[in-house]
Amino acid sequence: LIPARVLAVNKHNYSIVSDLGEAIAELPGRTLHKAASTAEHPCVGDFLAIDSYNDDTRPIIRSVLPRKSRFARLHGSKRKEEQVLAVNIDLLLIVQGLDRDFNLRRLERYVLQSYEFGCEPVILLNKADLCNNADEKRESVATLLKGITVLSISAKTETGLDSLKPIMKKGKTFAFVGSSGTGKSTIINRLAGEELQLIGEDLEIWEKGRHTTVRRELFLLPNGALVIDTPGIREIQLFDSEEGLSKTF
Repeated sequence: LIPARVLAVNKHNYSIVSDLGEAIAELPGRTLHKAASTAEHPCVGDFLAIDSYNDDTRPIIRSVLPRKSRFARLHGSKRKEEQVLAVNIDLLLIVQGLDRDFNLRRLERYVLQSYEFGCEPVILLNKADLCNNADEKRESVATLLKGITVLSISAKTETGLDSLKPIMKKGKTFAFVGSSGTGKSTIINRLAGEELQLIGEDLEIWEKGRHTTVRRELFLLPNGALVIDTPGIREIQLFDSEEGLSKTF
């Protein structure tokens, strides 16, 4: 078996990368049905043990290696099943807009959830170009959530992105989470220097960006950092968490 990592989860298979290059991998049906829940299925950022492959064969996933961290939420369904969004994260970048999206209580929930699952949070307050009191809002967040790095940036004008680049270190994995339209994909595109992800911004009114990220996907930045883009989260329901509560407050 050889090591690989999940780049994206497709409907019936997985996009993976290994020393042999990128490929589409399959999970045996027997393994799929043995899982106690979908949370045990391979996820973006997972490390795998797979069969060796070439141009004539498709790799088979034999094992998902233990995860050192994850970010998850509760499904909105009655089952309240855990939905894992990304795994093996070194730093969780929580993106919130300095426009109508700004919400201190929601930031608290994101931070609590990140600590619960072993992720170190950093808060990115985007769209500073649309806000007259960006510094005041950044200070209110820093005061509420002491000890957490809080950056005020503008993906549109690229203001403040230089303060983010030193954080994005080679070989580390960074997951971007937040509501739809906060500019997660735009930030990633600016850091990459190219359009890795399509964005749905309205060119006439920037703040009414249309969310087009439809799946979670892992990308490699030019400096060697790995980033996971995620679709917008409309609501984030909390797990029962003493660990997250004690670290957040």
